[in-house]
Amino acid sequence: MLAFLKGIAKVTLYAPLFNLLIFFVWLVPGDNVGFAIILLTILVRLILAPLNAGMIKSQKALQALQPEIDRIKIDFKDDQQAQSRAMLELYQARKINPFGSCILLLVQLPVLWILYKVFTVGLDTSHFALLYSFMPRPDHLMTMFLGIELTKPSLILGVLAGAAQFIQSRQLLGSQPKSTKKKGEDTTADLTAMISQQSLYLFPVLTIFLSLQFPAALTLYWFVTTVAMAVQQWLLTRKSATEDPTAVSIIVRQPKS
Repeated sequence: MLAFLKGIAKVTLYAPLFNLLIFFVWLVPGDNVGFAIILLTILVRLILAPLNAGMIKSQKALQALQPEIDRIKIDFKDDQQAQSRAMLELYQARKINPFGSCILLLVQLPVLWILYKVFTVGLDTSHFALLYSFMPRPDHLMTMFLGIELTKPSLILGVLAGAAQFIQSRQLLGSQPKSTKKKGEDTTADLTAMISQQSLYLFPVLTIFLSLQFPAALTLYWFVTTVAMAVQQWLLTRKSATEDPTAVSIIVRQPKS
């Protein structure tokens, strides 16, 4: 069964991405793998753009609901089942999927893994047997990109990717409205805020650490991906700046006395 799934993944994901990468290598001047990775990353981001836009909108909608979520937690603090029902009613009334952001992650993980295999296995002409018959074949693959060898880990690219991750996380965190409750009134909210603040610094550091374990080609992909996500997030935020996502009032049932 595992061999069958690997075969399906090879045909449906690995081979197409490998062929696209080699095509972009052939397309760019000097057969440079770095520029080809940037083009491939942009293409992947364009394909995933609708999912990413949906994730950002879902996050923004959840942030806008924070005052009402806080109120529900207060009103039903002694009844977890009623609290869950009220939360569900709130999400349904606003047509929000609280797990919408997980969809993009579930899609990105296989793509990231396949690209890792492509970048670690396919960065030389010995694997051209995987190319489609109609695909042009470059004479060589230039893996040196702006002085960085893409087949080896790169601290410089790792720091750039970590910085981009920090900016993108800060951009998202900075757009969150503050809770309407005072500090200490809800330990769950306080814990969530603390985790968000720690993640702001943890993820960039983790990005730098992982970049030292993998080829710079994968780090370059992650850097361009993070920048593209930050730009799209900024554009969507700017576009909806004049919109009021809390315009619809939600009537939350009060707990029975």
